[in-house]
Amino acid sequence: MLNRDITRMTNRVFLSTLLVLSLSLNGCAVNYLVEKLDPRQAFSESKNNVLSTGKLSTETVQELRILNLEEAFTEDPEQTLVAMEQNRLAGREAEQALALAEAAFFHADELYDDGKKVDAARYYLMAAAHSYDFLFYSDNKLAHTFVSPFGRYMTELYNASISRIIDIRETEKAPWQLPWEATVGNTVYRFSRDPDQSVQMAPHSFEEYTPAYEIRAKSLKNLYSSRGIGAPLVGKRKNAPDSPQYDKLFPPVVTAPVTILFKFSPPDAVVNDQDSAAATEKKTRNVVVSVLDPFKLDAVNIEGTQYPIEADYSAAFGVLLKDVNPGQFVLDALLNAGNHVDRIKLTFLQPYDPNKIPVVLVHGLYSSPATYIQMLNDLLGVDEIRSKYQFWAYSYPTGLPIIETSTRLRQALRETAQKFDPDGTSKTFNQMVIVGHSMGGIITRSMVIENSDKLWNAFFTVPIEKLDLTDDERKYVAEIGSFKALPFVKRTVYIASPLRGSDVASSSFVTRLTRWLISLPANMISRRQSLLTKNKQYLNPEVNKDDFVNVARSSVDNLRTDSPILKGYISTPISPSVTYNSIIAIEDAKQGPGSNDGLVRYESAHQDGAESEKLIPAGHVCLEHPQTIAEVRRILLSHSKEHAADAATTVSAKK
Repeated sequence: MLNRDITRMTNRVFLSTLLVLSLSLNGCAVNYLVEKLDPRQAFSESKNNVLSTGKLSTETVQELRILNLEEAFTEDPEQTLVAMEQNRLAGREAEQALALAEAAFFHADELYDDGKKVDAARYYLMAAAHSYDFLFYSDNKLAHTFVSPFGRYMTELYNASISRIIDIRETEKAPWQLPWEATVGNTVYRFSRDPDQSVQMAPHSFEEYTPAYEIRAKSLKNLYSSRGIGAPLVGKRKNAPDSPQYDKLFPPVVTAPVTILFKFSPPDAVVNDQDSAAATEKKTRNVVVSVLDPFKLDAVNIEGTQYPIEADYSAAFGVLLKDVNPGQFVLDALLNAGNHVDRIKLTFLQPYDPNKIPVVLVHGLYSSPATYIQMLNDLLGVDEIRSKYQFWAYSYPTGLPIIETSTRLRQALRETAQKFDPDGTSKTFNQMVIVGHSMGGIITRSMVIENSDKLWNAFFTVPIEKLDLTDDERKYVAEIGSFKALPFVKRTVYIASPLRGSDVASSSFVTRLTRWLISLPANMISRRQSLLTKNKQYLNPEVNKDDFVNVARSSVDNLRTDSPILKGYISTPISPSVTYNSIIAIEDAKQGPGSNDGLVRYESAHQDGAESEKLIPAGHVCLEHPQTIAEVRRILLSHSKEHAADAATTVSAKK
């Protein structure tokens, strides 16, 4: 009996086990498991997508699975993409647009890696179209809010798709001629140029375009860009005398941030074309191409709403620096100034904009505009400064006498005023700001002193009419020795400027060494010696010495504390129409008086009457110091607000 019961029990267990195994193999029994994740892993995995990892996101894989197309996409991605376009599930328009866009981008990447770049461009176009649909034609408004991450992701996918298309067109040397069209699957995309030319750049404004996503400006400490819609590019062209767009006011290479948009017509508002040969229906979508200048606008209207545009300012600046290398002639420009006279120029960093205030940057001794690189990059990173100001740089061989470089800058600014504001009525041009570092501050001050009588008297005891001069000499002496403050300059900023000279330059050893090392242009030396020798009896007794008459004076001589030029400049007051600010480096000192920056004493840089005086705990080369940059930023923001207030008062008075 006992054996029979054991046998029955054994049989039941065996049969139960077979039943469980059978049901499990047929999918009727499921093991429900939960895996505990590290929160950091969960957040990391949620950001995995085709842009970050090169793989499809979980959302796209899930959508393919819902449509029963996961395996089909692996076997035939192009037919699967067409099927996804043609077979939409009601209520899942946003999800399907996301999946279509990402799957198309994934396939485009595969084609690109296989060397099929033209084919890849077509699927990047499909990705851009469906990204656009998700963003602007989807009923899922949550996609556009901060609550959902998909709005930004689809914006990045859209931007990246256009960037890849532009990159492929550049690689294939395809001409920028509109209109043109492209066919992807069962859709024909017809491209045309944006009819609103008020904010447009012509596609051929630059010789080449590079996606900003592919550039990192390693020479810049900080990188600035704006997040928004559109492909951020860097436009670049040569600025040689034989080029059709040559402008002497620009550097030999011109670069600029550019943003390109593709505006797609609605997916349901299509034109059907019957292809009689294939007997298939082709859908046509119109695509309007906008080529935008981020320096002129920061937002664009899409479907009745303003959206910020994406742009990369540091990438464009970095490309310019790499190609131009502004600091390459610094030493030779000090020692052999005559070899670099043709490089004396005022350079625009962007096309002249009548709606922006000019800021002129003037470098110092043994230097170049390159010293302003980090500061300029940080200033252009501020939206309000970028929208209110345009920056120019004055470059010159620093061995030349200060009076020569001052005269050349004055001439350049007058010529610029005549070109862009001939009647002197521009509200922005006439708010010009000049920023000068070190010796550049002395040059800057000569633009705004009230008159030049004291400078003249520092050299001569009689007026110019009584001097023995040829016509050319008289014209030259009048230009360098008789001038007034430039009326369009309204603010000047002095950074570590030896306005009363430098003790280092006054050293007899430095004087002898620099006179031996620095060579000046021969014609400049002979002209100086000729007019001084002929008029020796009219020279101020303080300079009427053989050493002064017969020995040419370089900029280093001019920086001596007993320099007659500095005495003339500093004793002449700044025009009352000009506001000025001082930034003085004091190295490790706790106060200004008695301190120095290693080259310049506080007492030499200090100016009574300055609107502000900021002391910086740094050495003489302090342009990259965060406090220096912050103070210049503050001054420019204050200046633009004052300008806006003055403009508003003027408008109110006219009413």
